[in-house]
Amino acid sequence: RKYTEYSRVVIALTLLGKNPQDVAGYDLTAPICDFEKTIAQGLNGAIWALIALDCGNYGKSEIKERYISYILDRELESGGWTLSKNEKDADPDVTAMALTALSNHIEDEKVKNAVGRGVERLSAMQDSDGGFSTYSIATAESTAQVVLALSALGIDENDARFVKGGKSPTDNLLSYYNEGKGFSHIKGEEPNLMATEQALYALSSQKRVRDGKPKLLNKNKFRDIIGNENEEAILLMTQKGIINGMEYNVFAPEMCVTRAQFATMVVKGLGLENSGEITFTDVKSDDWFYPYVAAAYENGIIFGISDKEFNPSGNITCEEAAAMLKRAAMLTEIEDKKMQESDAAIFTDVSDWAADSLVFCVDLNIIDKENIDAKSVLKRAEIAQMICNLLKKAELI
Repeated sequence: RKYTEYSRVVIALTLLGKNPQDVAGYDLTAPICDFEKTIAQGLNGAIWALIALDCGNYGKSEIKERYISYILDRELESGGWTLSKNEKDADPDVTAMALTALSNHIEDEKVKNAVGRGVERLSAMQDSDGGFSTYSIATAESTAQVVLALSALGIDENDARFVKGGKSPTDNLLSYYNEGKGFSHIKGEEPNLMATEQALYALSSQKRVRDGKPKLLNKNKFRDIIGNENEEAILLMTQKGIINGMEYNVFAPEMCVTRAQFATMVVKGLGLENSGEITFTDVKSDDWFYPYVAAAYENGIIFGISDKEFNPSGNITCEEAAAMLKRAAMLTEIEDKKMQESDAAIFTDVSDWAADSLVFCVDLNIIDKENIDAKSVLKRAEIAQMICNLLKKAELI
């Protein structure tokens, strides 16, 4: 009856880059797509099923909508959630888990409003030492679930609503830690495996958000990037709207990128706007990429393959990307360095005009030295990583 076990396995396999839909021929997501059997465990079953299905975009939208409706219907009049239908007071543990599950669906107005009420209810339930209690007993697990929920919602760990007595939920959670042994369920007790597990994944989620990385339990709508070496960068770039997917659940990491697409991604990443015109004969004012190419040209990121042509549909090569990325970097606080003649010698088959740009990008770890083939056509996954590296170096993300 505990279908949360399926949910937890699905989450673990997904985060490890494995496919839970094919484990020795078994689809481990199938059980949590059975609504009636899953909710037999109550609200907890629905919450973790939704989190699990979202983390790898498993299941049809209909089953997720049923879980969302179920969670919303179980909200208390005063805001927040509790496991039992008969209880009138919200439980911080369950409320936090519900908020984590709903965080991926905040664009829905009903969800947004319920989340807002839940956040306020959590703040009101917080103890004076920054922690949280379930049935009047302060535990590491209750606080850990709140830390996870806040990171899932993108709420700063030191948000004024969640600092009580000068302590944040994170401060309180760390007070349960026993040096070299793990976290206790209740302060003063021996370390507890469940408390340690929940504390560690909550703190990991928070650290990822703090470091500008995708959320730990992020809604990954792209099925074709799970396990990809550039998965993290892809998720971050798509979250920020810098790179889009090709279809609802397809990113196409191995697809080539055109020069127009690349210029668009760089312009979006830097937040540049166009205020002028361009005279490339192959870039028309009604082309979807016109404003982005114009902004890139105006800011000196692109020059074209000639005075009159940009070749927007041509696939971007590694050396072309390096040249554009270096020019883009010069618009930020990143400083240039004079290239030594010996620097470019490590690359082969590099055009003279691109040598210093490649050295620059490699020195700053914008482009991975091990994967350089100057004339090769770049793929979408590689581009996502390069732009992500640039923006991090420029401290724009």
